[in-house]
Amino acid sequence: MIEDIFQPLPDRARRNIEGLRQPQPEASTNLPDWARTLITHHSVLDVGLAELESLGLTNIEANEDVISVAYEGVGIDFMPGGQAAASVATATDPAADGWMFPRITDYWDERVGAIDAAGKRLEALGKEDRAAALLEIEESIKKHEGVLNDEFLVSAAVSFVDDLYKCASTIDRWDESLLLYLNASATTFSRQLNFRGIRLQSLVDNAWDDPSRLIQLFPDWFQAAGIVYVCPQVLVRNLARRDGIESEEEISGLVPQYIDEARQVADTLIAQCQNEHRHFVLVDTDAVETSFDQARKFIGTVGVLTMIRSEPPAPGSNVSVASPKGIAFPPAGL
Repeated sequence: MIEDIFQPLPDRARRNIEGLRQPQPEASTNLPDWARTLITHHSVLDVGLAELESLGLTNIEANEDVISVAYEGVGIDFMPGGQAAASVATATDPAADGWMFPRITDYWDERVGAIDAAGKRLEALGKEDRAAALLEIEESIKKHEGVLNDEFLVSAAVSFVDDLYKCASTIDRWDESLLLYLNASATTFSRQLNFRGIRLQSLVDNAWDDPSRLIQLFPDWFQAAGIVYVCPQVLVRNLARRDGIESEEEISGLVPQYIDEARQVADTLIAQCQNEHRHFVLVDTDAVETSFDQARKFIGTVGVLTMIRSEPPAPGSNVSVASPKGIAFPPAGL
């Protein structure tokens, strides 16, 4: 049985299906057009696995004489003789009671404020219900990951890390509910990526007028997500305090004095993450030519997914991505 029946129908498949024979009048009206069209097409031509795949359908399972296709909560069983049976499942809405969302990226989608909303949902629950919800989130993430091939997994991982960064850049609080949600959802996904032999390195060149978020929120935020956070501008403060300097005002004036050493420490931490196969985010707010040299050594190598962000984390902004060696991103439209 196909587990992830809520995958969106690929755009290419939708276009191809629209070109087939239109549904018969008696075709089930509670199904989307694409499903009704496929059923009508099968009633005339008795479609097989090869034809369904040629249409751009990939979420398929063949079992003896039955071929099953599932998308958008609709499952269709194609049987010999032009016979077909369809069923409709109801996806769990992220605003509803359950925690099995239609897509794995829904757990962190910053376009709809997913992390913020989930934290508030958890905060409103009692102790026992919250514990049950966290377990359900973990299991849901594992189920989603389990049905993704490597191509779709690395695509989801790009959205995952970038949404984490965008949310951390704008969210107005840090509390236990957000911590618990990131532990259950993001750390689980980070761990599953490791199990699949994929590790993330996100390189960010963004200026920050107010460094307080970088210092006070980002370390805890990414740690809760199972990701190491490295920032030379934060390391400057550690080095200054090592030398007995405690005043934030004084430390701010000493950044030029300590920044080279801080970048050397950052390179050491990055090398350690790479050797230990750990995910990391490197943020340099005033990047120089050599800021990302250590990370660049592993771009395009086996198991390493690299994201580079030079645009501010605003809606619609972009990142550059290099997939792990041997893994391509899904074709456009899928």
